[in-house]
Amino acid sequence: MPLPFIDDSPLAWLQPLILAGVLLLTILLMLRQAGEMKRLEEAASRRREFITILDCGGREVRRPFREGEYVGAEAEGCDGGAGVVKAIVVKPEEEKRERAKGIRGLLRL
Repeated sequence: MPLPFIDDSPLAWLQPLILAGVLLLTILLMLRQAGEMKRLEEAASRRREFITILDCGGREVRRPFREGEYVGAEAEGCDGGAGVVKAIVVKPEEEKRERAKGIRGLLRL
């Protein structure tokens, strides 16, 4: 008794094989996408710290960023008065421990 979903053609066995391959590929792509979404969510949740670098007559002073500062503006923070904002830098938290995965990561501990 033949199966109802397989006809008598010589390549009938190929149809379920192709269907299984497409299903497997779809599942793998969904898992990959879920992993990417999780990685992007973790990256967005990491806290970043903004630092202002002041030029105080040849000497650099680093301090936390204050609202309204921009490069080239005069800002308080030098010993004798105001200095010029040289740069505003984004300093991420330490991520080295999070990246340490696998044998190479274990050897760096």
